[in-house]
Amino acid sequence: MKRIAILYQAAVPPPIHGVIKPLKPGGYRDSGADIGYALTNVDFPLVTPVPCPDAGDEETWVFPDTACGIDRALQKGAEVLWANTTVYQGHPLEQYMDHVAIIGQDPHLVDRYEDKWLMNSWLASQGFLVPRAIRVKAGQDPALDDFADEVVVLKPVRGRGSQGVRKVQGQDQLHNEIRHWNLTLYGDALLIESYLPGEEVTVTVMPPGTYQETHGNTIRDGHWVLPPVMRSGHVRGIVPYSGVVPVRENSRVLDRWPLELDCFLRSCMDIGNQLNSRMVLRIDARADHLGQFRIVDVNFKPNLTGPGRPDRSRHTSLVTMAAEAMGWSYSQLVANLARQYWRRSE
Repeated sequence: MKRIAILYQAAVPPPIHGVIKPLKPGGYRDSGADIGYALTNVDFPLVTPVPCPDAGDEETWVFPDTACGIDRALQKGAEVLWANTTVYQGHPLEQYMDHVAIIGQDPHLVDRYEDKWLMNSWLASQGFLVPRAIRVKAGQDPALDDFADEVVVLKPVRGRGSQGVRKVQGQDQLHNEIRHWNLTLYGDALLIESYLPGEEVTVTVMPPGTYQETHGNTIRDGHWVLPPVMRSGHVRGIVPYSGVVPVRENSRVLDRWPLELDCFLRSCMDIGNQLNSRMVLRIDARADHLGQFRIVDVNFKPNLTGPGRPDRSRHTSLVTMAAEAMGWSYSQLVANLARQYWRRSE
C-alpha cells in the first residue's frame, strides 16, 4: 500500500468567466481528518503534518492544497495525494500529476462541468432529463417571458450543495432576487430552473476499480452506483444545507425502489462513464409532475464526512449513508476509495 497524504482547500478558487465557487468553511479539513483517522483504523500508511496526529485536531491530519503544502507532503514521503478539495484547471495539484498518483477528479473535467449551465446543456445534449433552465447575468433585469409566473429555482452557477439555492414564484420576486444577487459570494451569473414538485433522490456513482468486500475482492469494470438515498424535510421547496440540518435527519437509504428509479440509476452509471469520472460523483434529481426523475445537480466533490473521531458519531454524509447500506463501515468506504488512485500518465 502506498503512503497517502490528504489535501484540504486552503483558498477560494479563482473566478472562472466571472463565476465564483464559494469556499466551504474550514476547506474540508473536517472530512479530511475523518478520512485520515478512518484509514489509520484499517492500517493504511498515512503521511500527516505531525508524527502523531490528534483525533480532535483537524489540522494535524491534512495538508493545504497549495504548492508549499503539497511539497511538504511529498518531502514527508507521500506517494499518493488525496485531493479532498475543489480542483480546477491551473490548480497547484496539476504540476505534480505527471509523477504523483492522486485520489480525486481530473481538474480539467471539474473546471468545465462544475459549471451547472454547461453541465445542464451537456446532459440535455446526451438525452438525459434535466429541468428547463436559463443562465442570466446577476444585477440585471433580463427578459424572463419563458418562465412567466412559473415557480422556479435560483442557484449559483458554481454552487456547493444547496447553499444559495432558493425557490421563487412570480416575476416581481424573481427580478428582485436577480437584482440583489450576492456578486461577492457567487460571481456575476446565476441559473434559473423550472421547479420540480416530486420526490428528491441522490445517487452515488463509484468509479471502476477493484473493491474489497466481505466475500473478497470485486472487480468493477464500469461505473456503478450505491443504493439511492431519498431526501425529505424540504424548507420552502429546498433541502437545507447539511451544515444546518444533518443529513441523517432528512435522508433515508432505499432498500427497494420502483422501475423508473432503476432506469435513472442506469442513467447515472452512464453519466459517470461518459465523463470518465475518476472519483465519487453524487447526482441529485427530482421527479417532475409525471414522476420522471430530472437531474438538478452533478456534484464532483460530494461531502465525505463520516463517524469515528471523538464527538463525530452524528456526522456523516449521503455517500457514507449509501455505503453503510452496502454493508460497508466508514473505514471500509474510505479504504476502497483510497485504492482507486490514478496517474495522469495512465
